[in-house]
Amino acid sequence: MSGVSVTGTSIDGLILLELPVSGDIRGGIEEKWQREKMVALGLPDFRPVQQHMTFNDSVGVTRGVHAEPWDKLVCVSGAGRVFGAWVDLRPGPGFGQVFTTELTSERAIYVPRGVGNAFQILEAGTAYSCLVNEHWSAEAKEQGTFVNLGDPQLGISWRIPLEQAVISEADREHPALRAVAPMAPWRTLVLGAGGLLGRALRKEFAGQDSVCFLGRDECDIADRAAVGALDLTGVGAVINAAAYTDVDAAETPEGRQAAWAVNVTGVAALAARCEEAGATFVHVSSEYVFDGTGVGPYAEEAALCPLGVYGQTKAAGEAAVSAIERHYIVRTSWVVGDGPNFVSSMADLARRGVSPKVVSDQVGRLTSSSTLAAAIRHLLKSRPAYGIYNVTGAGEPLSWAAIAELVFARLGRDCRDVAHISAEEYGRGQQMAPRPENSVLDLTKISDCGFEPPAHTLAITAVLDGPVTEHARLALPTGESRPLPAPEGAWVLIVADGCTSEREVTPVLQQLAAGRDLPIVMAVIGDRDRWLRLGQVYGDVLSIREGFADLAAMHAYLSSVPAPAAVFELTGSSKLFKRQLGENLPFYLTPGGYYDVRIPEEEPAGYLDQAGPDVCQALLRAFTASGAGSQREAADVVRLGRNILEVSAGKNRLVAKTAMACWRKLRDAAATQVLDSKYGSSWGEEVSVLPASEFKVRSVLTTNRHADRFVDRCTLPAIHTRRYSQAECSYGQILTYGDKFLPDTFRKPKRRQANNRLDDLSPEFARAIVPTTVQRARGAYLYVDTEFPDHFGHLTTDVLGRLSAYPELRQEVPGLGIVLSSEGPAWVLEILDALDIPAERRLLIQPGETWRVDELWTRTPAMSHPLWILPSFGDFWMELKERLVGDHVPTGRPVFSTRVPGGRRSCTRIAEVERLFEKTGFEILLPDKLSFTQQVRRFAAAPAVAGFGGSNTFQMMFSPPGQRIVVTGDSYTARNEYFIAAVSASPIHYSYHDSEIQHPKNGWSVRAFHSNFGFDLDADPQLLQVLRDS
Repeated sequence: MSGVSVTGTSIDGLILLELPVSGDIRGGIEEKWQREKMVALGLPDFRPVQQHMTFNDSVGVTRGVHAEPWDKLVCVSGAGRVFGAWVDLRPGPGFGQVFTTELTSERAIYVPRGVGNAFQILEAGTAYSCLVNEHWSAEAKEQGTFVNLGDPQLGISWRIPLEQAVISEADREHPALRAVAPMAPWRTLVLGAGGLLGRALRKEFAGQDSVCFLGRDECDIADRAAVGALDLTGVGAVINAAAYTDVDAAETPEGRQAAWAVNVTGVAALAARCEEAGATFVHVSSEYVFDGTGVGPYAEEAALCPLGVYGQTKAAGEAAVSAIERHYIVRTSWVVGDGPNFVSSMADLARRGVSPKVVSDQVGRLTSSSTLAAAIRHLLKSRPAYGIYNVTGAGEPLSWAAIAELVFARLGRDCRDVAHISAEEYGRGQQMAPRPENSVLDLTKISDCGFEPPAHTLAITAVLDGPVTEHARLALPTGESRPLPAPEGAWVLIVADGCTSEREVTPVLQQLAAGRDLPIVMAVIGDRDRWLRLGQVYGDVLSIREGFADLAAMHAYLSSVPAPAAVFELTGSSKLFKRQLGENLPFYLTPGGYYDVRIPEEEPAGYLDQAGPDVCQALLRAFTASGAGSQREAADVVRLGRNILEVSAGKNRLVAKTAMACWRKLRDAAATQVLDSKYGSSWGEEVSVLPASEFKVRSVLTTNRHADRFVDRCTLPAIHTRRYSQAECSYGQILTYGDKFLPDTFRKPKRRQANNRLDDLSPEFARAIVPTTVQRARGAYLYVDTEFPDHFGHLTTDVLGRLSAYPELRQEVPGLGIVLSSEGPAWVLEILDALDIPAERRLLIQPGETWRVDELWTRTPAMSHPLWILPSFGDFWMELKERLVGDHVPTGRPVFSTRVPGGRRSCTRIAEVERLFEKTGFEILLPDKLSFTQQVRRFAAAPAVAGFGGSNTFQMMFSPPGQRIVVTGDSYTARNEYFIAAVSASPIHYSYHDSEIQHPKNGWSVRAFHSNFGFDLDADPQLLQVLRDS
C-alpha cells in the first residue's frame, strides 16, 4: 500500500483515498484497509468492527441518501464502478453540502458519521463494500437520517436519470433537504467543568448544545457510584478535566488517599465506563510522571519515573486509560488561565510592590488553559491515532524565575525585583513534594497531527489581559472607568473635521492631559488654524497636523508611526467616511487599545450624506461581529469583530477595546514609500523600477463559449526590484519586515491581498506573526516562495515568475541563493539544479520555521494570473529549456496532455476525448508519469499542444509557437493557458463543455471551479476544423 494517497473534499471530514492495485498472471490483489499507513496519511483512526457488502447485477441500481450513526470506509471490490454522492447532514454551516465522484477498485472514500451516503451502479457485477466502526442494529439505524436522491436543492447530476434507475420505494419517499432535521451529533461529556481547564473548555465549546458540562457537585469521579450512574447514551467522547492537583498536600496521609481516589481509582472507573459505551476517553495528565533528570524535551514514549505521590497517581491513571482502545492522554505542564495560577500570583505581588524569591533551577513551558482546550478539541475533530499527546505552549523553555521577570516587566516593575533561588533553598523547612527540574515536553507529535501550539509566553498576556499603567483613565458610557494601555512609545490620536466642535474635543484633551505622559496627536481634516488655540493650551502634550483627507492618507500616516494606544474619532462630515475609519483604524491600535467614536448630537447640521446608514449601529454590528451586507462584507465584519475584546455603546458614543496585534499588508506600488517613511534606509532599498506598460496579445483566440473572459491587452505593472536587510521569511510565502507584511507575501498583488496561511482580518490587515524562534541566514538570497510549495501549477506560474529574475540578478550579486518553502517534489530540484543553484545556497524553509535573511532580493513576479504576464518571461522559459534538454530538440508529434481519471476537474468522457485526438495524430501523454526534464523534452518537440484545462498543459511554455487547444468545463474560469500562449503569439482554441456544477449567478464558487465536466462534440463543431489545421 505504498502508493496510497488521501485528499480532502468540499465536505469537512470526507476523505478520498487513491489505492494501488497490484497483481500478476494469477490475478490481482487489493488492500482496502491498512490502519498504520492510512492513519499516518491523515485518515482518522476509526477502528472498524464490521464489513457489509452489496452485490449488484444491474446497472442503474441506486441507493441513498442515508446518513448513519457511524464512520465508514466505502469502496468497490474487484471489477466494477459506481457513481457516489455524499451530502453533509450534520448541523452547522456545511449542512446540505454535496460532493460527488466515481469509485472503482482504485478509489475509496472515508465517510464520517452524519454525512449521507448514496451510490449508483455504473457497471453490472459491481461489489460495493462498507467497513464501519459500529455494529449494525435496528436501534442504531433509527438514529440516522435521510434525504431524497432527486431533491433539486442538492443538484446531483446522476449518471443514469433517476426515472430510469432501480430505486427502492423507501428511498423514493425520503424527504427533501428543507424538511430534513440535521443528524444529532454525538454528545461530549466534560467532567471537572468547574476547574481551570473546565472553564476553558466551556469557552472552547461555547454554543454547542451537544457538549454537556458536569462539575464536582454533579459528579465527583472519586465516587464510584456517581461514575457508575453517568448516562453515556449517545455520548461519543468523555473529557476528564477533573484531577487532584495539590502536589504538596498529596505527600500527607490524607492527601495521598484523596489523590489516589481521584487520579487513579476514579480515572480507571471512567475508562471502564467509556470502553463499555464505545466512547472516546480524553484524559489530562502531567509532566510529573517524569523525574526531570532527562536531557532535552520528554517525548510521549519516554519511560515513566515519577518522583512524588502526585506524579505516581498521574502515572497510574495513564496506565489505566491506556488499557482501553479509544483514548487520548493529553500530557501537559505549568497550566495557567482563568483562575488562581502562577502568573496571576506573580502579577498580584508585582502590583503590591512585593519582591519575591522564585525558583530558577526548574525549567519548562507555560500552557494556557485555552491552548489545552483547543488541542483537545482538535484531537476529537481530526481523530489521529489513539495514544498520548504532549500539549504545552511552544518556544524556548524558561525557569519559574524568568517567567516571573516577564510578568514584572509587563507590569512596569524592574525584573531585577525578582530574586532567583534554588528549589532546595525555597523548600527548606517546608513540607514540599519533589518536583522535576526539567518539565519540557516534546511537541513534535501534536504538531505532526496539525495542531501548532502558540508561544508559551503568550499565556502571560492571556492572564494579564495586556499591560496597563495609570497614565490616563478612559470613562466608558456605562460610567465605568478603565485604564488606558500605555506601552513604551504609546500615544493617542484624535481625529476631527469641520463639523467637530471644540466642546467635543476639550473634555477629551482634559482627560488625557491629566497624566502629562501620553503624547496626543490631533489629525485635522479641513481648516487647521481653528484648532491652534487648543494647541497653545495643551502644547506640551498636543501636536496638530494635517488630517486624513481620505483612506489612502490615513494609511500612509499610520503606517509610518508606532501604534497608538487609543483613538478618539470625532468627525461629523460624512457617514461613509466615519464608517470607513471605524473599519480600519482599530487595526492600527496596540492590543488592548481603545477606539472611541462619537456621533454628533445634531445630525442634520452635520452629516453631508444624511441618507446613509446609521453609523453607530453599523459599527456596533461590526464590532460585535454580527455580520451585514454581502457575503464578503459580512465576512470582513466578522473578522473586524474578532479584533474587539469588548464593546460599550451609549447615546452618541461607541467604545471598543482591541484584542490583538495586527500588521498591515503592503502593496507593491506603495511599499517603498511606506518602508522609507517608517524605517528610513535601515530596511534596505528599491534598486530599480521598470515603469508600467501595456502588452497587446497577438495570439488568435477561438472558442465555442465565453469569449468575453479573454482580454486582447493587459496592463503590466511597474516591476520593482528591492533589496531588504534583515527581512523575515516564514513557511508558505510569508515575508515580513517590522510590523508589515511585504508585497511578496501575496500571489495576486493587484487584487485583495490574501495568503491562506495568514489569519486574514480585513482587506488591509492580517494578524501579526510572532515566531517563537528566528534563525539567521547569512548572505544574499532571491525570494521565490509560494504558499503552495507542492503544487505543479503554482510552481510553473508563481515560482518561475519570481525565479525568472535569477539569471540577471546572479550577475550582479555573486553567490545569490534562493528562498523557497520546503524542497517540494523532485521536479523542483531538477529546476534548481538546471539553474546551477548550489544546494548550500537553497534556503528551504520547513513548516514552523522563520528565517531572518541578511540580504533578501525580491522582484515583482513576471506573471500574475489573471492580470498580467511579461513577454520577457518567455526568454526565461527558453533558457530553462536549453539548460534541461539542450537548444536543439527534434520535432516530434503533437501532444495531448491528459489527466488521471477521477481527480479534480476530471472529464467524465476521457477515453472518448483521447481517441478523438489520437485519431488526428496527437500523442496521448500523461505528464504525471514523467520527470520534469522528460516533460520539457517532449513538449519542446511538440509542434502543437492540446490537453485538459489546468496545470498539466502549462508545459506548453517550452513548446515552439504553434496551435494550442484546451478542453475543459465551462466552470473553469482560469486563463493561464491563454497567457502562456500569448508570449509566443500561438493561436489557442478553448473548447468548453458543461460542468457538473455551475457557478452561482453573478458569483463564483470553488466547488464549481473544481467540478467535473462532460464532452459533447456537437457543442463545439469548430474543434474538428482546429484539429485538422493543427
